[in-house]
Amino acid sequence: MAVDQRDRVAVLEAGKVTVGRHVDAVTSRSVDAYVRAWVNTRDDLVAAAADAHRRAMAGERVDNPAAWRTARLNAALSELTAQLQRLGMRTGVMVTDVVAPVMDVPQQVLEALAGAGPGGLNRVPAGELEAMVRRSQEAIASRYLVLSVEAEQAMRDALVRGVTRGAGTDATARDMVRTAQAGAAQRLGVRSAAELDRAPAAVVAAVRDAFAGGMQRAQVLARTELIDASRVATTASYLAAPEVVRGWEWMATLDSRTCGACWAMHGQVFAPDVHQEGHQQCRCTQSPLLPGDRPGQTGLQDRDAAFAAMTTAQQLEVLGPERYALWRQGRVQLADMATRRDNPGWRAGHYVTPVADLRDQGRGA
Repeated sequence: MAVDQRDRVAVLEAGKVTVGRHVDAVTSRSVDAYVRAWVNTRDDLVAAAADAHRRAMAGERVDNPAAWRTARLNAALSELTAQLQRLGMRTGVMVTDVVAPVMDVPQQVLEALAGAGPGGLNRVPAGELEAMVRRSQEAIASRYLVLSVEAEQAMRDALVRGVTRGAGTDATARDMVRTAQAGAAQRLGVRSAAELDRAPAAVVAAVRDAFAGGMQRAQVLARTELIDASRVATTASYLAAPEVVRGWEWMATLDSRTCGACWAMHGQVFAPDVHQEGHQQCRCTQSPLLPGDRPGQTGLQDRDAAFAAMTTAQQLEVLGPERYALWRQGRVQLADMATRRDNPGWRAGHYVTPVADLRDQGRGA
């Protein structure tokens, strides 16, 4: 017997939590690895940058980035590049290792909702599921390879930009990675860490930010790919049980952390074979329509009522001031806040509608 409406949301949320645990475990381990890598190499970068700056202060020309990038600085950058490549591969392995358990969750959720018990519904054939897992793993591995290359280029670009802009003046020195000053001072044999304030701090900061950007993109990729793998498996489980699943409703978490696009999509109904197209790191899930279910009467929160019950500050956090003003004036509705957009090199998704488009829509209302 299928669960009642009161328990339906709890089952769906439990499925999200299970997937979320896998995702959080991967991202947490990945962040730790990136932080350790930066800590282990930043002193060398700071010392090398300070060394190059001292050469400049001694009268050497700095208008040629290739000349300014000394062997010592290049060695530090090469080590960071190697770290990024290793981190990219390592994170990719972490992600692919949990694809299979993540893709098994939707079947468990569907069986619980239908009251069928484990194995009580037609399942996705084992060979087909294995093929889906393999395709997801291959796609993830290739994206992480591209990611490490992009991060490496970003670091090198940051270094060149910093040099050609004349980074290294006293005005930019306050941006120095101060936690590395003592170690760098000892390496250089200078009298005090304060002496390093003349080092090209903006260059170091730019490289650090590029390195951190690689880490952040890795986290976004891990979270997005694992959630999408879960959605692929969800669609497959629906299609394997057509006698049970007649369609599905978009289910968002209706709180102030959720973007306007996800609020707009909440409650919309789709056919079983339609893949849920969320934006990167989207937290939404799918609520299957079972025999006897009527859309809008399955226990999901009423979107408009939930939004109306929020404080003004929370509504502003969701929509932003301009969209909020248009909504408050009645020129647009919550349902207008999402727009489907193709994303070359990634995948299609539903994103927050640009303010300009909402204004045009409001004028035509």
